[in-house]
Amino acid sequence: MAMRLAGRVAIVTGGASGIGLATARLFAREGASVALADVDAVRGEAATQELRASGARATFATCDVGVEAQVRMLVERAAAELGPPTVLFNNAGVAGPGGWEAGESELNQVWAVNVNGVYWGIKYAVPHMRAAGKGSIINTASAAAFGAGVGVIPTYSASKAAVVSLTQNAAVAFARDGIRVNALAPGPIDTPMAPKFFPGVADPMAERAKRVAQSPMGRSGQPEEVAAVVLFLASDESSYVNGIVVPIDGGIRAR
Repeated sequence: MAMRLAGRVAIVTGGASGIGLATARLFAREGASVALADVDAVRGEAATQELRASGARATFATCDVGVEAQVRMLVERAAAELGPPTVLFNNAGVAGPGGWEAGESELNQVWAVNVNGVYWGIKYAVPHMRAAGKGSIINTASAAAFGAGVGVIPTYSASKAAVVSLTQNAAVAFARDGIRVNALAPGPIDTPMAPKFFPGVADPMAERAKRVAQSPMGRSGQPEEVAAVVLFLASDESSYVNGIVVPIDGGIRAR
């Protein structure tokens, strides 16, 4: 059976752990060359070595996606070392502070990473995709973009709602260039970020477990389950899918 991303170059931000790492592994198994980016250089380098050991072409760049120059350099490096990118997974994100006590610097950090980072990724990847005549961009939004059901993190929720808007705008803007842009809205997924969604709670994981138990499926999702959806959106199997937001929440939004 042919590999679904054979010959393609994919950039994965936030690729050192969680959903990003699971996706990078799956992309590599499906034939893609993978450019990983993360602020965690130790885990990022380890993930890259793992991909290379599996036979994949891979590179890593330490990158704060909230800084435009670093994203530009990430895309340029990926193109130089692996080839022009035609898949971009804008996955890097931060939870930010809970409640309504965030200061200006905290709010700016959340917005820089979660929103500006998506914008910069699109800005610098699109020229390569346009030249190739095709491309797929997948942005990680969140179920929190549609309500306050995941803890009390207004800064995070607002930033992810902005990701949905950016996705829809880009989907329309670049459709005639052969570039599709879609987003994910994950619910409770078992990642290192999970405890951060319950700030101010004595035992965040216990509170999370209680809420997950009350969800339709009664369990958390796994990073690999999200990665499978990302692969579909990156591949030609989703060639007529553009501008959508895919909920990956076990049915939480259906209630």
